[in-house]
Amino acid sequence: MDDDQPIGQWQPRTIWPGQLVGSRVACERYGIDRSTLTRRIKSGDIVPLARLDGAAYVFDLSDLPAERP
Repeated sequence: MDDDQPIGQWQPRTIWPGQLVGSRVACERYGIDRSTLTRRIKSGDIVPLARLDGAAYVFDLSDLPAERP
């Protein structure tokens, strides 16, 4: 959930085991390195599901399209 998004617009979803992945998987999926991933997150091209403790990004695998953004 985006911290700037009003709670009323947030929609809960069910996430199954194995569906949550980290930055390494996102980088492998797109063939990019970590710094490129970070830039694309900041530009809004790639949207993580959450950021843990302000450090690690977590993605829902279904949110990562097969083609590169």
